[in-house]
Amino acid sequence: MKFEPIDGVDYRYNYNDIFSDIAANKFKSGENATIRALILTDLWFLINFILKIPNANNPYVVKQCQTVEYGPKSLTLDIWFRGGWKSTIITIGETIQYALKFPEESTAIICYKKELAEKFLRAIKGHLTNNSLLHRYFPDILYANPERESPLWAVDKGIIVKRSNNSPEPTVAAYGLVDNQPTGIHPDRIVYDDMTTHDLCVNSEISETIKVKFDMSRSFGKDGGTHRVIGTPYAYDDPLSYIESKTMVGTDKPLYMTRKQPVTEDGTRNGKSVYYSQEYLDTELKILRTFDTQYLLNPSPDDVKKLDKDKLKIIGIESLPERLYKFLIVDPAGKKGTGDPWAIVVVGVKPNFVDVRASDIYILSIVQEKYRLEEAIRKVVQTYKEHGKICLIGVEEVAQSTTTNHIASELKLSGINVSVDRGTIQIYNPSKRAKIKRIEEIVWPLDNGRLYILNTILSKYIEITKSQMFGFPNTNDDHILDILSYFIADTLPEYKFTKPSVNYKPQKPIPIGAFT
Repeated sequence: MKFEPIDGVDYRYNYNDIFSDIAANKFKSGENATIRALILTDLWFLINFILKIPNANNPYVVKQCQTVEYGPKSLTLDIWFRGGWKSTIITIGETIQYALKFPEESTAIICYKKELAEKFLRAIKGHLTNNSLLHRYFPDILYANPERESPLWAVDKGIIVKRSNNSPEPTVAAYGLVDNQPTGIHPDRIVYDDMTTHDLCVNSEISETIKVKFDMSRSFGKDGGTHRVIGTPYAYDDPLSYIESKTMVGTDKPLYMTRKQPVTEDGTRNGKSVYYSQEYLDTELKILRTFDTQYLLNPSPDDVKKLDKDKLKIIGIESLPERLYKFLIVDPAGKKGTGDPWAIVVVGVKPNFVDVRASDIYILSIVQEKYRLEEAIRKVVQTYKEHGKICLIGVEEVAQSTTTNHIASELKLSGINVSVDRGTIQIYNPSKRAKIKRIEEIVWPLDNGRLYILNTILSKYIEITKSQMFGFPNTNDDHILDILSYFIADTLPEYKFTKPSVNYKPQKPIPIGAFT
C-alpha cells in the first residue's frame, strides 16, 4: 500500500513503517493478521486504505475518525456541518467495522424514511460484496458470493454476514422512523441519521411527529445496546435540538454527549475552514442562506436582528385607544400537500401622523390553524364581520393564487364589496424582499414598546406568536410573524390614515360551523 502522509497530521500509526515491516516479514502474525487488526482498531485506516473513500487523507477526516473511535460508543449526538463526513465515518465506516468486529451482533440504521436509510445500507452492501481487500482479510466473516450464499442479502430487508447464531436481526438493516419502525426485533447497535430535512422542519407538525417517533423508537433497542445520533441542524427547535436537550432522569445532566463540529475552527463566519478550501468557503458556501444554520451550526446567527418576545406588551381591552384603524391580514397555507396552517390576524393602528412607522400597533385577533380552502375563507369572512369596520385586507399571494378572489366573492354575498381597485385589498408579494429582512421590520416597534397584543386572544396563539419570535430566524413556524411583517413593511407606510374606524368592541366569536 502506498501512502503519502501530510505533515503535521497526528495519524494513529506510522503506516509506512508498518507497510515496510510487513514487506520485510517482521510481524510474526503475518500480513493478513496485521492488516486485519488495523481494520478492526483504526477507523481511519479502514476508510482510507480499505474502503478507499476519496479525499479521506485530510487532517479534518483523520481527526473526526479519532474523535469517534476514542470517544463513547453510545449516547453520542454528533452535529457536524453539512458535508462534514459524519455519515461516511459513522453510518458507513463504523458500521462496517462493527460488523467485522462483532459479526454475531446487529446494527439498525434509522432515518426519517426507510428509503433514506436504504441509501446507506446500499453503500455498505456494496463494500461487503465487492471489496476484494475486505474479502481477503475477513474470509471467515464475509461470503465470497453473498448474493447466493447469504441467507439475507437485500437492501430492502437487510444483510447477514457469516455467523453462528440464528438471531432474527440482520447484521445490518435499514428502517424508517415514521414509515417503517420494526417490531419484534432488537438490534445491538442503532445509528440515527438523516432524521429530518429542511422541507420537513419548516412544517412544525411533522417536526413534532419526528420527535415523538424518535422517543417511541428507543424501545426498539436492547438492554446493553448502543446508539448514536448524527445530523446537521435545520432550525433552532428541530429534532436534533430536542435530543440535545434531553437530560438523565432526576438530574440536569445531559443524556447525550454532544459533539459539534462547525465548518470553521472558531465557529464564526470569518473563521478558518476546517475542511474546504478557504476560497470555496468564501465564494460558494458563505453566500448560502443556510450557511449559519448548516455550516456554522448556529440557527440564530448574530448578524440577524433578534425579536425579543418579552418586549411584546400584553394588554387588556380597557387599555386600547378610543379609536383604531383596523386591518385584516391573511397568510394562506403553502402549496398543496405541505400541511401548512393559515394565519389570520387583525391589527389595529394608532397612527403617528408625523412618522407613520412610529405608530402604535395592536394585535387584536389571531388564528393559526390548518383549514381547507373553503373553511379558511369562511373564517376570514367571520373575522372580518367580528371586528367592525376593516380598513383593508392584506393577503400574501404567489403566482396563480386566487385567495383574494375567494375572499371578495364570499364577502360580497354579505353585501360587503372589497377589491384591489377600491383600495380595500392589498396583495403582498413574497418575491419583493427576502423574508428574513422583512420580518426584521418587526424589531423596531417591538424594541420601542409600540407592539401590543390583546390578552383576550386565546393563550395558545399568544404563545405561538412568542415562540415564533424566540425562534426567529430559524423557527419551523413563522406564519404569524410573516404576515405581520408584510403589514409593517408594506401596508403601514403606504396607507393613508384619514378616517379612523369606530371604537374597538370585540364581539362574541362565531363558530366556523355557523357559516356551513
